[in-house]
Amino acid sequence: RLVDDRLVEAWHEATRHGAPARAAARGRVVDATPEAAYLEGVRAIQGYLRAGDCYQVNLARRLTVGASGDPFDAWRRLRALNPARRGALLETRHGAVVSNSPELLLHAEGGRALSVPIKGTSARSGGEQARTSLLESPKERAELRMIVDLVRADFARVARPGSIRTGPRRVGAVGHVWHAMQRVRCQLDPHHDAVDAFRALFPAGSVTGAPRIRAMEVIRALEPVPRGVYCGAIGGFYDKDIEGRAHAGHWNVAIRTLTFPHARGSSSASSSGGEAHLHVGAGIVLGSEPEREWAETSLKAERLLQALT
Repeated sequence: RLVDDRLVEAWHEATRHGAPARAAARGRVVDATPEAAYLEGVRAIQGYLRAGDCYQVNLARRLTVGASGDPFDAWRRLRALNPARRGALLETRHGAVVSNSPELLLHAEGGRALSVPIKGTSARSGGEQARTSLLESPKERAELRMIVDLVRADFARVARPGSIRTGPRRVGAVGHVWHAMQRVRCQLDPHHDAVDAFRALFPAGSVTGAPRIRAMEVIRALEPVPRGVYCGAIGGFYDKDIEGRAHAGHWNVAIRTLTFPHARGSSSASSSGGEAHLHVGAGIVLGSEPEREWAETSLKAERLLQALT
């Protein structure tokens, strides 16, 4: 089930006085990349950066959590703990996916396309000072600028010449964290549609790095397990013309995402003995401090783990 934001808001209004979402029972948490290994991975990436292989690489770690319960309950709980605009619940023959992403990969409609990459995270518990520090940090500013430049280059493959525009860098609240983000928009060339725009942007540079292909090679070398749906995209295309071209589409970047590989629909998903996977990552640049990047991934994992408590 893809969840439309308007339906989500209507559902929240209808159920806000009801019983809280039932939590899945959480078991032991196993980290595929312990702290020491993650810190070493950050330093290895910085070696690639100094050698000129890349400008930035996103390094993720996977947590596996013993969990039972309905993924729909986990989704409800995650929405309450950490509201985000682009949530989705998917039930497939391969398992269930709970996504609560704040990041827009692509919205395309009426010949226009928009992407809003996110780079930079701090805890809202730090108050306005944390927000200001994130906004003014030269390291965080450079990290986002690299990805915005990548998105601009991606759009250049499908856009009308001279139509690409970027908005100001801004910091917004998403649940318990501040995120830095920036809008990039364009007019699509008449020979390109929403599918072409998606192909140009996927996978998102914010969760791979720059340049994209080399960054993905580094990720594959350093991350011990595949990411799966994490850092992919969830969404759809609609409103085709008579020639079958997709005039519109809306896709998130599948971050803040839980997968339940043993869940097979809402009834069997409640059986015990299952597990959930979640990934959390951080963008690594030359100015990164390994311990701070580890702390950022742990901050991102907080609400996902709480949704399984």
